[in-house]
Amino acid sequence: MRWYGNRRERLHGVDRERGASAVEFALVSVVLFTMLLGIIEVGRLLYLQNAVTAAAQEAARAIAGNPGMSVDTVKVRVSRQVPAINVDNLSLEISVSKAKREVVVKATYPYEPIVPIVFSSGLQLRATARLRY
Repeated sequence: MRWYGNRRERLHGVDRERGASAVEFALVSVVLFTMLLGIIEVGRLLYLQNAVTAAAQEAARAIAGNPGMSVDTVKVRVSRQVPAINVDNLSLEISVSKAKREVVVKATYPYEPIVPIVFSSGLQLRATARLRY
């Protein structure tokens, strides 16, 4: 900044520097907010993947305790234990092998991003739980 004897010219130089700072902030803020939204979205994705895994494990525990339990009853139990997911959207594939004394539960849950920039919609979260009883 140049110092002139005239106060008006001095203030004009400060205004130019403020304008440059505003432009720099505008450029940096786009990158900053994009990274912030990406971090939030990945964190949410990992949280929901963990919830789907917990739902599959809980369903396997419920079936191992009572092999004749219906899928709707299992979903009610899962909804109590894992409130992070909507069990209406949860798909459970249950197979019980009485010869092996084993329960295998495959859970699928649709992932809908908050901001569909990072991930496209249609992503399916999957988890498998195997429990021997």
